[in-house]
Amino acid sequence: MAETTLPPFQLLKTKLQSTLQASYPHFTRDIHEWKAQEITALQEALHQKVKGYISEKWFYTHLKPTQNDKLPRIDMLDMLAQYVGYAGWQDFVFQTAPSPTPSAETSPLPALPTERREQKIQFLVYVAIVIMGGLVWYGSSFFVAKMDSIIEFCFQDADTQKPITKDIDVFILQDKESPKLQKVNKNGCIQLKSEQKQIKLIVKAPYYKTDTLVRTIRQGQASELIKLKKDDYALLIYLIAKHGTTEAEKKQRQKQLDLIIDEEAQIFQIDESGLGVELYNKQEFIDKLALPISSLKNLQIIETQYQKGKIILLRFLQP
Repeated sequence: MAETTLPPFQLLKTKLQSTLQASYPHFTRDIHEWKAQEITALQEALHQKVKGYISEKWFYTHLKPTQNDKLPRIDMLDMLAQYVGYAGWQDFVFQTAPSPTPSAETSPLPALPTERREQKIQFLVYVAIVIMGGLVWYGSSFFVAKMDSIIEFCFQDADTQKPITKDIDVFILQDKESPKLQKVNKNGCIQLKSEQKQIKLIVKAPYYKTDTLVRTIRQGQASELIKLKKDDYALLIYLIAKHGTTEAEKKQRQKQLDLIIDEEAQIFQIDESGLGVELYNKQEFIDKLALPISSLKNLQIIETQYQKGKIILLRFLQP
């Protein structure tokens, strides 16, 4: 079957495959056989080229099947069409529609004038029906998309490129309202209604740097991939607390901690009940981590704040 005779969405899949393979020639499998490597490469390519994102579940639902019972949302179709070089889904459908051409086998003789007029009228009627049907479908799809418009934010480790799925808190800041806490799902994502033009989020996760995000929602935007950077100093303190306690290790700990903690740092140990607190200065905290006590292995860093590259505030829990 020639490429231009494929249904539009199936043709779009072949365009996605060829576009990605242009950047990754070693990806030789058909799109319906893609695995994690190809899917991840497609996610990155969409993010870099059109600032979009599809989840692995979305890929397996809409792109993996060889046959599709229904089309995805129009905003997702627009994003994929833009990635393969078109203005959007309607532009893709229009530009890839097969053009009617006369067949030498069925029309060996020139058509008579009357026949030409009838053929032209039939063709114009056909074009009008196609255009009207497309406009009705696009209008209804756009209305549904606007009514149910949802934007998805997914969070990944900036180093490992793996989803962050545990102990991550996303605070949604709204005008004249208290921050709303939302937890990520098993894929490391949250979904928000994009009725407002701008969304502000504060993302917190243990041993990752707290990130404040302000996003202006664009029409047709469906998702965004956000990469969080590790809080290296907090992670280092955690590892020091769990490490051994030989004399050589104690001295090495003290040197490391002295370099990363500011002289005026405020260090708080939070009581497990949440009702008590104990204040340490820099040297007291360093000495504490050098003690040969097993409970240090349970130390948890709750919050860190930095100034000029050093920890200026530290809050921790030691059950």
